[in-house]
Amino acid sequence: MKRVHAHLFSDTYEWAGQERTVPENNVMMSKQAPSVLSTGPRTLAYTYYRVRDIAPAAQAAYTALADEDHLKGLRRAKFVDRLARHWAQINHIHSFREGNTRSQFEFFRVLCADAGWSLDTGAYRQGSLRQAFVNGRYYFQATGDHRRLARALDVAVTTPHLDKDRSGIAVRFGLSSSQQLPHPDVMNRAHAAHQPTVLPPPSRGPGITR
Repeated sequence: MKRVHAHLFSDTYEWAGQERTVPENNVMMSKQAPSVLSTGPRTLAYTYYRVRDIAPAAQAAYTALADEDHLKGLRRAKFVDRLARHWAQINHIHSFREGNTRSQFEFFRVLCADAGWSLDTGAYRQGSLRQAFVNGRYYFQATGDHRRLARALDVAVTTPHLDKDRSGIAVRFGLSSSQQLPHPDVMNRAHAAHQPTVLPPPSRGPGITR
């Protein structure tokens, strides 16, 4: 994921490809957004991992993905379910200060192709499916349940039209300094980036303030 992020943002941020170092003082990164729960307040503070926890959590997340052979050889229903679970967890870590969503789309698009599936990233540019995707990630942060995200991803996972030269790049992390990932024009439009706001840690519940 660091290589993907560096490719996408090396001309924009001097810290492209590097794990975030903010917020400081052991404060959680948070984003205020409408509640995805059926009860409680109308807005929630969806929290992400503290800076000190990013590296070990990311290592564990990518090791778990590798332990499942990057989701190769699965039937479609199982593939979508596991894709959603890993995607939700990696998003919850939120390794970068900015550009997490665009990096995730490119990383998982290539992972899907390498596993024998196609992810139609253009379907998430706008509209109800884009909002369902965003809400699915928030729902995981609030409840630990990835199934809502799986329903949003299920719409866009199809039988692939593979480009063999593009498969396996991000999955194997094998790029040399002279190699490049596919150009991410679609990814840069896929999801409007949220500017993170620093809020106090949640008073209760898994990643939310009630």
